[in-house]
Amino acid sequence: MSQLNSSLEAQAKILGVDLFGVTHISNLENHAGLIPKSILNRYTYAVSIGYVIPSSILYNSTKEVYHQFLENSIIPTLNRTAIYLSRIIEKKNGKAFPVPAYNFIYDCDFPFYFHDLVASYAGIGWLGKNNRLVNKLYGSRVQTTTILTDIELEISDVAENLCNDCTICVDSCPEKALSGMPFHPQHNISERQNPEKCIIMYGKNKISETCLKCINTCPYNK
Repeated sequence: MSQLNSSLEAQAKILGVDLFGVTHISNLENHAGLIPKSILNRYTYAVSIGYVIPSSILYNSTKEVYHQFLENSIIPTLNRTAIYLSRIIEKKNGKAFPVPAYNFIYDCDFPFYFHDLVASYAGIGWLGKNNRLVNKLYGSRVQTTTILTDIELEISDVAENLCNDCTICVDSCPEKALSGMPFHPQHNISERQNPEKCIIMYGKNKISETCLKCINTCPYNK
């Protein structure tokens, strides 16, 4: 790992973030609809950072408690860390753009998908059949965000997709919003997840009614 990668990762962990990876912007070109191409074209690399959600918040509390932590602690921590890392990059004469963790600005139907997509290319995990990031150690208990930059960084290895024939998340969806189709770069997310059915649970433009079943049933959650 390069010295700059190591320095950015160390700073991220000091600020409370658990996972760090880097991918090349070219991997995101087929997904430019998730964020304006005019923004993507200014940068060369995407840094992904991930916060591991404590299992007790998913399994031993209510949805209301989960959202309190998500909206008042986890997402603000990711945003603050992204801004701080962006400042470090700028001090090294690079350009950096922290994409808001709660990404309704660019995609109101799937507010976290862009970040999980970046994280999958950056080696933090893979995109599961629930269309959320799955990490080998923490399952779908990882919330992510992204920093776009032009400063030269070392690319992370892509993680192997280990969902294989598992359909637990698909079968657990009360709205049958998931097709079970494995991730492929040329597929649109709407081929794998019906946004109208899922939005019934998400609540339009907010997450106050998220059911969480496709997340908390992932067998990789530990």
